[in-house]
Amino acid sequence: MNRNDWLPKTVLTVILGLVFVLNLGGCGYKTPPLPPEAVVPQAITDLRATITDAGLLLEWSYPRRTIRGRNLARIDNFELYRAEVPLDQVCADCPLPFGRPLIIAGGELDPKEGRTGHYDYTNLRPGHTYSFKILARTSWWAAGHDSNIISITWPPPDKNESEQPTPAPSEQESK
Repeated sequence: MNRNDWLPKTVLTVILGLVFVLNLGGCGYKTPPLPPEAVVPQAITDLRATITDAGLLLEWSYPRRTIRGRNLARIDNFELYRAEVPLDQVCADCPLPFGRPLIIAGGELDPKEGRTGHYDYTNLRPGHTYSFKILARTSWWAAGHDSNIISITWPPPDKNESEQPTPAPSEQESK
């Protein structure tokens, strides 16, 4: 085999290999790199539930800043976690069995007014305790920390039943 035969093929292969390797990192629009903390939203601290005719209305305030204190313009979505425990299995020291999250769309933020998120939860079964937590995301890789956890037993105690006085022991004995 002659040197003139394999040299052009080798040079061409090396050049094509270098072009390929150098283009691996050059696709797409690039911006200056940001540390993850610069875009991670603060944790939601005011998750609350209101009892409605249909079930529960969960409400929370959108985080307005990142964990580094930068203003946020948008929340991509929220992850709402729910744990459902039968009353006879409720344990004060046991971890809550949160399932897979429900994804709730986010949106733009008004820097002055803020924004409130809400979700109607109607799939409630009697004799169960429900616990909820939520977190905000500004992108698929930038999730905030868990919110406060709220818990409610369903159905809630009837106000009329809890307000009725119980008879005094002497009244019970005389009957």
